[in-house]
Amino acid sequence: MDWTTIHSVTYPSEAYVIKPVLENEGFTVFLKDELTVQVDNFMSNAIGGIKIQVPRNEAEMAYDFLLEKELIVIPEKRTTFLDSMNNLTLKIPIVKSFSLLARLAFLVIAFIALIIVFIVFSIPNNIT
Repeated sequence: MDWTTIHSVTYPSEAYVIKPVLENEGFTVFLKDELTVQVDNFMSNAIGGIKIQVPRNEAEMAYDFLLEKELIVIPEKRTTFLDSMNNLTLKIPIVKSFSLLARLAFLVIAFIALIIVFIVFSIPNNIT
């Protein structure tokens, strides 16, 4: 049989929730690497977890069923620090046409300038 992985989980307990639900709906399910993870849970991340597999011709329907029942969720795209800084600096009208590197340099220089101004104005003027 030609098996297709529709989802991976870290622990056997997660697979044991999903497998019977799929089987009750008439899907044929195979848990690849289930026994390896049972023997050593720390191997799970190294081997990619327990793969929930169904026959290739059932894969799309089974995956959609799991999404519908909210047994799995589509992971959100993680934003990186540079993505966040890009979005933030695009809101600054003076520098939004600059490259990302130039916008970041501008922010660093502006921050240093603010610190210097704060230090200069915080020193008492009556020192003689």
